[in-house]
Order: sequence, then C-alpha cells, then structure tokens
Amino acid sequence: MNALLFAPLLGCLLMLESGPFGAQASILSVVFGTSLLFILIYLHWIKALYGSRLFRALTFLTLLLLGFAWSSYCWNKEIAHIGAESATVLTNLKVKIASREEITPYGKKARVEVLSSHLSGAPYSGQGAVILYYPDSLTFKPGELWLLTKAKAKPFHGYASYGAFSRETWALSQKLSFSLSLKGQATRLASGGFSLTRWVEARIDLALANGQESGDQIPRAGNNVIRGLLLGDRSQFDRNDWQLLQSLGLSHLMAVSGLHIGIMFSLGFLIGELLGKGLQCLSIYRRYIPDRHWASLAVGLMLASFYAGLTGWGVPAQRAFLMLLIAAFAGVFWPGVSAFRRLLLACLGVWILWPFSLLSASFWLSAYAVLVLVWVFSGKSQMAPRLYGLVLAQVAMTLCLMPLSALFFQQASLVGPLLNFVLIPLVSFVVLPVLLLLACSACFFPAVAHIGFDWLGCLLDDGWQWGQVIANWSLSSLHWQLQPVLLLILLSVSALLWAFAPKGTPGRKLALVAVLPLFFLKNSDPALNEGEWLLGVLDIGQGSAAVLVTRTQTLLIDTGPGNEDYSAAEQVIGPYLQHYGRTLDRVVVSHNDQDHSGGVSWLAGQYHPLWFLGQPLTEPLPHPRQCHGEWNSDGVEVHLLQRDLSGNSDDNSHSCVVLIRGASASALLPGDLSANDEKALIEKYPDQLDAVLLVASHHGSRTGSSDAFLAAVKPQFAAISAGYLNQFGHPHLETLQRFYSRGVKTYNTATLGTLEFVSRRDQPLEIKAWREQQGYFWEQVFASGQAH
Repeated sequence: MNALLFAPLLGCLLMLESGPFGAQASILSVVFGTSLLFILIYLHWIKALYGSRLFRALTFLTLLLLGFAWSSYCWNKEIAHIGAESATVLTNLKVKIASREEITPYGKKARVEVLSSHLSGAPYSGQGAVILYYPDSLTFKPGELWLLTKAKAKPFHGYASYGAFSRETWALSQKLSFSLSLKGQATRLASGGFSLTRWVEARIDLALANGQESGDQIPRAGNNVIRGLLLGDRSQFDRNDWQLLQSLGLSHLMAVSGLHIGIMFSLGFLIGELLGKGLQCLSIYRRYIPDRHWASLAVGLMLASFYAGLTGWGVPAQRAFLMLLIAAFAGVFWPGVSAFRRLLLACLGVWILWPFSLLSASFWLSAYAVLVLVWVFSGKSQMAPRLYGLVLAQVAMTLCLMPLSALFFQQASLVGPLLNFVLIPLVSFVVLPVLLLLACSACFFPAVAHIGFDWLGCLLDDGWQWGQVIANWSLSSLHWQLQPVLLLILLSVSALLWAFAPKGTPGRKLALVAVLPLFFLKNSDPALNEGEWLLGVLDIGQGSAAVLVTRTQTLLIDTGPGNEDYSAAEQVIGPYLQHYGRTLDRVVVSHNDQDHSGGVSWLAGQYHPLWFLGQPLTEPLPHPRQCHGEWNSDGVEVHLLQRDLSGNSDDNSHSCVVLIRGASASALLPGDLSANDEKALIEKYPDQLDAVLLVASHHGSRTGSSDAFLAAVKPQFAAISAGYLNQFGHPHLETLQRFYSRGVKTYNTATLGTLEFVSRRDQPLEIKAWREQQGYFWEQVFASGQAH
C-alpha cells in the first residue's frame, strides 16, 4: 500500500527530471490513467485480480502514469508561458492582496491574485498568483481589492550559474505566474473587511511600538525575531542577518513552515486535552463530545490555523497546515493507520493541489523531519525514561537533516546540530508559548504586553550577539558543491536513518561510516594543463563579471552589479569560485561603473587578491595597481591594455581591456569601450588585438563592437553579458547584425546563463551554456525563449 501511495510522487519526480508531456498528450494521459484506475478499482471490487502481483503492478504503473500526467497538465495549464520572450504591459488590473507586504531595496512587494486584466484593450488570460512590486508610498493590506491602471508583467528569471539561487524554481514551487511592476495609478476598490488575525496583528504592532515615543524601544535583533516568529514578518532582516542564521544552521527557525505549525498544533492539542479532563465532569460535555481526543484535535487545528493566518498564510505554512490536516483526519477516519502512511497521504495531498511543491526545499525538509521522528519513535515504544526518547529524537533530527541542508544550500553548519538541539525545544516550549500569551495580552493591554515584549526582546538580542560570536569561529560551517554527488547524499541520508534504527538492527553502529565521505568531498576540477584556460562569463544580470581559471591561478575580470543591500558577487561569483574550489589571485576592475564594480566591497571582505583598476574607486583597497602590465599564469599570458586617455574621457573610456593568450586560443574583454575608444585602442595596439573569443563591449550596445574593431580582432565567437529583458535593450540589433555578417557565433548570458569557454592544447574552443547543460526543463526554456 505504501508503494502505491508513493507512485504518483515518483511519477512527478520523473516528470521534473525528463520534462512534461505536451498540452494535448497530458490531458489524454490524465483521462486514460483515470479510466484505467477506475477499471482496476472495479476489478478489485469484484475480486477478479485481488491480491495478485499483476494487479499490484498494474495499479502502481497506473498511478505512476497519473503522477507524470497530472504534473504535465498543471505545467501546461498554469506555467507554460514562463518562457515569454518579452515583457508585457497590462492595463486595468483588478488584484486582491494575498500576503503581507515586504520592504525591498527597490520598494515594496506583495503576493497578489490577479482577478482580471487587459492586454491591448482586450481581456488577458494571464491570471493567478503573482509578485507585485510597487513604490514605498503605497500601503497594501491582505484581503484588499485594488485597481491598477498599468503594470509591466515579466517572467521570473534568475541567475543561471553554479550554486546560484534559481528564481524560476522558487516561483514554480510557489505557483507564481510572473512578476508585476506598477507603472500607473493604484486605486483601492474595497477593504479586506474585518479579520480576527488582522485585528490581533494590529494590536501586536501597537504593543511592540508602545515605547517608541519615550525612547524605550525593543532592541533591533530581538524585535526582528519576535516579529518573525509571531507575525511571519521578516522584512527587517537584512543580508547580514540571513547570512548569520544560515551559517549557524538556524534559518529554518525564522521561516514559518512545518516546524512552527506543528508546534502550534501540539500546543493546541495539549490545551484541548487539559480542558477535556477538566470538563469531563460536565454531562453536556460527555453528551456532545464522546471522545475527548476529537476535541483536542479540533483545538490543535484551530490554533495552528490561527497562527498560520497571523503569519500571513505563506505558501510553506499552507503546505504544512494541509499536511497536518490530512494526517489528522486520516487518523480519525482510518483507525490504525501508521504514522508513515499518514505522512505519505499528506505528501500526496500537497502534490495533488500543486505538483511543483516538490521543488521546494522546505517541503522536503519538513517531510523528512517528520519521517525521522516517525522512524525513531517507531522502535522506541518501550523506551524508558521518556526524556531519553525526546533527546534521541532531537539528536536524530538535527543530524539527519544535515545532508539535506548541504544538498539544498551547498553548506551545512557544524555547530547547527548542537544549536538546534538547544534552540528547537527552547523555541517550541518556551518562546512561542510566551509569545502567544503576550499576543493575547496585547489584544486588551498593549502597554502591559510591551513590557513582556521588551523583556523577551532583550533576551533574544543577547542570544543574537552570542550567535555572532559563534559564527565568527572559522570552523562553524562547511561548504560543499554537491550537484555531482546526489547519490552520495542519498546514501548518507539512508545511513543516518539506519544508525537510529531500533536496537538489534544489524549494522547500526557501522552505518555512520557511510556519512564520512561527505566531509572529504572535493570540488570540481577543470583539469587544465600548462597553457590551457577556462573563461567563465557569468550570468550576473545587467553587468559584467568573468572568471579566468588556469591550472593553479584564478583571475576575476569585473565584479558585477551591487549596492549596500545587494551584491551579485555574493550570489554568483562566490558560489562559482566555490564550485571549482578556487580563491582569487587577481581582480581587474575595468572601470568605476556600478554594473562592473558593484561587488568590490563584498569581494574585498572575502578574498585578498591583487587589485588592478582602470580608474580609481571609492572603496579603499590595499595597494591597488593601475591598468598596465602583463603576467604569465601557468603558461597563459594575460595582458592589460588601455587606450590613451584625454582629460574629458568618461568612465567607459577608462575601461581596462584584458587580453588572454593561451597555447591554442585567445580571448579579449574590452569592458565598456565605445566605437571611438575602440579606434583609439586599435591605434595604440595595432596587430595585437586578434582573438578567437570576444566578450562584446558594453553588453552588446550599438555604441561598441564596431566594424573596424571586429576587423581588427577577427573573432570566431562572441559572448554577450546582459540582463534578461533589460531596460536598455541590450544587445542591440545593430550589434548582432554586425556579428552575423562576419559569421561570428554569439552567446548571450541572458538566455543561456553562465557561459564557459575552455581552451585546451591542440583542440578547438569548447563552449558550455549552463541552461542547456545544467538546468532543468523549466530553466532551459529560456534558452529558446519558449516553453515547448
């Protein structure tokens, strides 16, 4: 039976790996699979094939087909337009606010439901959940109806590179169609009406802000943690806060999901049990509630539902509550059902509502945590004392989740198991109950509640400071690049589960040996010899960053965009270097434009390279050098070139040009030079600029890559580093036509992701595009600009 329940989930996983059926094929497959399932149910009912292996095999294959087909149908119906080639301007949008607004470096954002919209004056079919970005001057509240006169719709598109966060995968798991940017006016059509959770939230906000006028403010870290745990409001956490939580293995505590919903259900169930015991003496209670556990179950579900509503009913909270609801009712209406089967039924329910929930890391972490608890307690029914079982379960859960954390986040905290061992019970049995009591008091006595919030906030702030001390320990976390070793991760997960099997299970003590390879994994190695090089033109958005890798040395050319709140270097360059197990020996910053030098601050704090600058930067750097000179890196010559500069030269004219010459091929990176700058460069370095590979100047702008420059360089291939659907229209059609007229093959990071050009001795230049070779089908669609 368990295998049959797992079959649809397996079918979905197969679809995610191989790609979906077409629109018509998915509908026909759903109809065929459903019909065949009914036939098998009928045969089971008349006992024609009852209990036979053939019946079980046919049922398993039918459910497997249904899992594949239903997932394909949902893709074609809801998300097939994810590969739209251009942004769309929609008008007269009627939207319903579905989440609490969040503050971003670019304004505010909120999840909204598009009820109706128009494209070119006609009704537009693109509806559903989207992320709306809008100015800080507007305030949206959940449940409100708004009319937006004009908004720009854009498909989700993230960085396609090793270890980078995939916005496409995240959006697909959240059932988000596209993102909207408000370009016109917004008018509120209706308020959300009265809501108990919104009223409680307003009273909590009042209590938290009660002491601001007198200067008695709750410490920042403590206030952020309180708002995150009680209201699901994480908008005040900055980049450094999330880095701290991730390095300590505690980020899951701030993401309201299965852990928090389960805790609330358990508290509610306990309250129901205590109330039931106290009210059993009343005849009316015994008359209408024959089973006390049913009442406890109802109280637990109500408290879990109320907490999920208070935190905004985020998608992880919705999934967790649905799984909890299914598991609870399975126990009521299916007496004797095992806990493992309840878990399978809960996962199946989540899959039916939205198959791509299986792409969410939180789904697997929550489900696996429950599986670990079920596994541990299944063999400990005779355990004594009970406290030992709780301690063992906590140890098992923290250790068993470590490989999955490494798989999803490419790192696992070494101190995380110990911290989780202490903090999960502390948050579960102390912090959250206290927060609930303070929330109740805030509804009627906000000034009194503020005293409690202030006291708790000071304690949490002290704990946050200790966390920063622990995180500064150099061995607090390990980093992995684990894409090539998924099988090893599965082996480690299985070994850890086996280690916590019931007593008497053979090989329990030796099972942990299978986990040891995780700590000795080596990073990918391009295996370069003398004179060979790899140039990675990174998918950095609307900016520029390229990594030159030789046998033992690494050079970074430009650092991508960035500002105080965001750094593409942290999100793309760092993971890319980690993938190859490299540090930085040298960095060349072509010029002081934000899209080329925005990552300097972050990189200077992480690495200690030699710096070469096309022009002075505002960031202080240790002993920066000017753009001139050359060096040899493992048989690969690197030349720094720069045109003669006049007094009125703009930033782009200062671009430090990098020429790479290896044993078999050469590459030229001209920064943001214009046609006039290219002419001046040709005059200064005649007959020295020829290269097999050219990185198009100024992101493929019409102002660069002139005919004269292409004639001097004579490239065979051109790489274009540009942002997806960027506001400048890069690369311009005129530039592409100049490349095409000369037979130059072009590759664009906006559609292909990170581009890798590998030059090996006596071999033609090898070209790899991340979206074509590494991405899943929903990421590969951007390479062709269409979904089918």
